[in-house]
Amino acid sequence: MTALAKFHPGSHHKLAFSTIDQVIETKIFYLIRGRNAWHSTWVTHYFDRCMHDTLATAKARAEELRERGSVFTIREQPALAFRSAIGAVLVTEINTQTPLASWTKGYRREKADFRLNQQICRLEPAFSENKSIKRIVDAFRDPNVFPRVLPCRSKNLFLLASMNPSAVVEDRHIRLKQWQSASAGAEYFLNWSENFTKISGKAVRRVAAALDASIV
Repeated sequence: MTALAKFHPGSHHKLAFSTIDQVIETKIFYLIRGRNAWHSTWVTHYFDRCMHDTLATAKARAEELRERGSVFTIREQPALAFRSAIGAVLVTEINTQTPLASWTKGYRREKADFRLNQQICRLEPAFSENKSIKRIVDAFRDPNVFPRVLPCRSKNLFLLASMNPSAVVEDRHIRLKQWQSASAGAEYFLNWSENFTKISGKAVRRVAAALDASIV
């Protein structure tokens, strides 16, 4: 079973020094355990192997963690993907209905009027200097790029590594889904009911378009 690991230059050396050829909006599958998160605004926390690139591996991870009385939610999570020929670094933000909204200046505006919020995020100039994955990851620790809050210090922002380029594809679905588990007994696999989530990928979509345009 494969889950998305946190990006680390030492563990993902080839990916770190590969060249970004595209920035896209994609989605990943975020496994939430414990309290029923179906209709609540419960604050959730990252735990090992909770982010996945397929629904199937997220469900398999839930079976692995399953205990008596446990409840799981799997949520489609919008993510910003920096793709290269080797793989991709994915950036996502939890505990917000609109991930990466703080990076934008009016993400609801028409595309032609959209701007990144330069008081928060100045990633565009970073692309003109160096288009490697490592440069972007280093930018997350650079106060000149993120003058207010460094993403590397945020408990809600995550950089994840995918070493499978074909698994990271553009996904621009307007309505994202989520699945809640229900047990039919210990001898059976979990049942899953499907619904829509209030999570929006619109800010991620705008950021992806702005950054992709800056690397051409």
